[in-house]
Amino acid sequence: MPAPGTLGLDQLADKVGGAALYADLRRYYGVDLADLWHGTLTPRRVLWLIEHLPEDSAAVAALRGGSEHRAWTATTHLLATVVDAVQLGTWTTVAANSRRRPRPPAPMPRPTQPRRRAGRVVTVAEIAARQQHPGG
Repeated sequence: MPAPGTLGLDQLADKVGGAALYADLRRYYGVDLADLWHGTLTPRRVLWLIEHLPEDSAAVAALRGGSEHRAWTATTHLLATVVDAVQLGTWTTVAANSRRRPRPPAPMPRPTQPRRRAGRVVTVAEIAARQQHPGG
């Protein structure tokens, strides 16, 4: 029977990547993930440590969508929103006091969640039909 937390840790490592978990545990806690195999570290303890990683960690960034999310903490998002608001306020003032309407400001670029497109499933029969009748 696997140790408590083993399945959860395995699933998390699949989502996040073992390298990100290893780096975060070393950086923030000084824990070596290899100690799991030496018996000095339990999967449950690793999960507890991961649960409390800061929002700028590699694991949290991976869960949010990738490494481009690494620097985007709640504070960074708020600052970007403030910059957008100041730019919009400035643009409004300029637009109200000029004869020609200036271009509206572009919002600060932010990382976005990658969207997965659901591709159409091609059947074996369709592939065979294409091979028999190319171009048709």
